[in-house]
Amino acid sequence: MKKTLSVLLTVIGFYFMWLGLYALVGPVLLPFSFPEPYNVYLYTAVSTLPLGLGIRLLAMFGLSKKERLKKLLKDTLVVLSLVVLLAFITKVSMLLRSRA
Repeated sequence: MKKTLSVLLTVIGFYFMWLGLYALVGPVLLPFSFPEPYNVYLYTAVSTLPLGLGIRLLAMFGLSKKERLKKLLKDTLVVLSLVVLLAFITKVSMLLRSRA
């Protein structure tokens, strides 16, 4: 039961971290304009990123504080790199499509 709860909290935490980081990075890197002002995306990031980090921290209930911090930092950097990679690939594909 402990392992199932840890995996479930990890997935939910990653989802909220992804959403928060994408709300920060997506509007800057994507080539098309968004209909709403950037404040909406900033508020989304401010509300969901700490939630995701907190849920992810709860998923590591068996580790020491130092190990939790290391894993949380690693997870944040991995999710951020994936978000930037996704937004960059989208931007390149839109550029290639517009040239064709």
